[in-house]
Amino acid sequence: HAVERNVPMYAKTVTNSTLSEGIINEIHNDNNVRLLLFKWPVGEKEQALFDETIEPIIRSGICNIGVLVDRGIDRLENILVPVGGGYHSKFAIQVADSLAKADNGSVDLIRIVDEDLDDELYEDQMAFLQEIAIVQLENIPGNMNLHIVRGNDPASAIIEETQQRDYDLVVIGSYEGDSHGKYLFGELVDRVRRGTSTSVLIVRQH
Repeated sequence: HAVERNVPMYAKTVTNSTLSEGIINEIHNDNNVRLLLFKWPVGEKEQALFDETIEPIIRSGICNIGVLVDRGIDRLENILVPVGGGYHSKFAIQVADSLAKADNGSVDLIRIVDEDLDDELYEDQMAFLQEIAIVQLENIPGNMNLHIVRGNDPASAIIEETQQRDYDLVVIGSYEGDSHGKYLFGELVDRVRRGTSTSVLIVRQH
């Protein structure tokens, strides 16, 4: 994808006592890094190495982080962004907007609300979603659609949305709490990652 767009790429070998320290030191030496991108591991052995590498990087707060769960991406015409309103969720809007512009694609922002939410509060949630988009992007682009989705289980509702439309990518913000333990980026993110057949880009802003 980067090669097709003539994005400069180069390889560099660095040495350090751990992978995480090597990455952190390299970022310290390069002020131009805007996003540190990882690929979600496949096997258990790779998962253990991934966990012990990325946790210190997250704790350092040195750089924005993206982790791609790659299930095959041929294009970026349709991108889904679940919006919870948190810090990293708002960053996901910015990332999705940039990716969509590069491929002339569209972005769907969705906010999950309770099944029994009354009409007045439903309208309030739509206004809230509009406000978030405007604050992050200064306006609502013509290629961006906003939807309120009813569902009592947010993770299941997001997964169902990916099944109903042919999305190329889900961009989802990390949980804002601590990154250690079973769920590096939060339980909801982990359930979406496991439950959808669509590629997922998990982002965390620093």
